[in-house]
Amino acid sequence: MGSLRGVRILGSCNGLLCLGIGDNDIIMWNPCIGEYKRLQEASGLGSYGFGYDCCNDDYKLVKVIPRNGSDEIGVDVFSLKTNSWKRVCYGGHSFDLVDDVGTLLNGSVYWQAKREDTKETKFIIVSFDLVKEKFRELPKPDSKFAEGPLLGVLGESLCACRSLFGKNVEVWAMKEEGAEVSWIKFATVLLEMEPEYIREYSVPLCFAKNGEAIMLKGGLQLDAYNLKENGYRRIYISPIGQYEFDGTVYVESLVSPNAYDGAHSQSPRIGENAQEKVEELERFDLG
Repeated sequence: MGSLRGVRILGSCNGLLCLGIGDNDIIMWNPCIGEYKRLQEASGLGSYGFGYDCCNDDYKLVKVIPRNGSDEIGVDVFSLKTNSWKRVCYGGHSFDLVDDVGTLLNGSVYWQAKREDTKETKFIIVSFDLVKEKFRELPKPDSKFAEGPLLGVLGESLCACRSLFGKNVEVWAMKEEGAEVSWIKFATVLLEMEPEYIREYSVPLCFAKNGEAIMLKGGLQLDAYNLKENGYRRIYISPIGQYEFDGTVYVESLVSPNAYDGAHSQSPRIGENAQEKVEELERFDLG
């Protein structure tokens, strides 16, 4: 692989990053220990979600295939433990996912979705339980969310964000009590100083302990917002030219993507030195 252009982050969980590279490859990579594993199947078109099945001690990648006019939704699940894909049957109401990549929280992956009714397009939130391998439909925060919200994680809760009159971003937090779901408005982030095309695509990556919201905006910049004082600071990122970038929350671990295949001691590795890791990742051949 001669370039890292076209890399998408499909998910992050327990120190493993799931990356889509170009149109043909998916790898699971632990940058901390420098090990990676190439999945058996090319990525192709679809919306993805990645996470951990705690009941079966397994890491799973979910691929929801576009309907293309069909009433049936195709759902494929890759198991790191079995190193194989399987098709999961879905018998509920049809929908189309809006997000290319889902948001992981507490063993479920969440996407914004839409359903074409006879008179209008209805935006909803759907989740996929990685243990039960079943979908669930959730309500939006309120009727003012005319379009699907951008999803993120707020502490231990799912959060939904929307642009308010093209000036600010409202952040709502989801609360669950049994099967009941409700939403509480958590904060309003003032973005009046930003161009509109960035405001429209602002979503929190995480909330720091000091109360700052780390916002990825339009794939172009990363800011930390102080919600109490309505101030912000720009987080410097090394220049990457005219390319947009992706971001996710990553926590280091010693989890190996090759732990299940019996070849852990001889698994592919990337150089121990940080610079060697970057240079070797740029040139290693996934084939």
